Amino acid sequence: MPQEKITTGPRRVVFPTGNFISPGGHKVHTVHTVTTEQWEGEELVSSETVNVDEFHDIFAHTPGWDGPEDNENSWPERGWIKFLDKTWTIVRDDDIGFWGFRNGEPLTKQQWLEGVQAKNRAGIEAGAAAGWWNIDEQGNPQKLAAKFSIAALAAENKTLMAHLMVDLGFFPSVSQARKNGWDKPLELGRHELGPKKKRAHVEIVP
Repeated sequence: MPQEKITTGPRRVVFPTGNFISPGGHKVHTVHTVTTEQWEGEELVSSETVNVDEFHDIFAHTPGWDGPEDNENSWPERGWIKFLDKTWTIVRDDDIGFWGFRNGEPLTKQQWLEGVQAKNRAGIEAGAAAGWWNIDEQGNPQKLAAKFSIAALAAENKTLMAHLMVDLGFFPSVSQARKNGWDKPLELGRHELGPKKKRAHVEIVP
């Protein structure tokens, strides 16, 4: 009768990926392998290895100061926290100088984050202006959509979603598209159409 042997590899941290974390709670993502072998006597019959993801909660305590907290000459200290194979440096949100400077003044984490977000927004808007992507209602980039006008399609006697599905190449005829549930009027807005391996992003405008 076959004998089963299970071997578990060491857990390793894959997130957070950096070397610094802020005080407070964090979710740590680890991965380890589990290998299952089937043996008949001394002969290996089969072997299968899978990756196992696990998530763990840790808490990083806020470091103190290198002197009295109310002393203007005191500086925030940094701490350390270790979990399995990973060690992080704990950095306070008000760690002087760590988050950079603006006009000669040290930034807090919140000010640094606001700067990063503003830079990202500017980059997203520039990409949209260059025609690289669209922007959704939340301000996030999304795959560029081909625009179709209801008025232009109507001028060609195309009033149904079935007509659009044929134009996109998903069906060879309007009748077949209608049989597959596309017998409905053209719908304004952005749509992701087609099978998973061949999606089309379209925006239907008036």
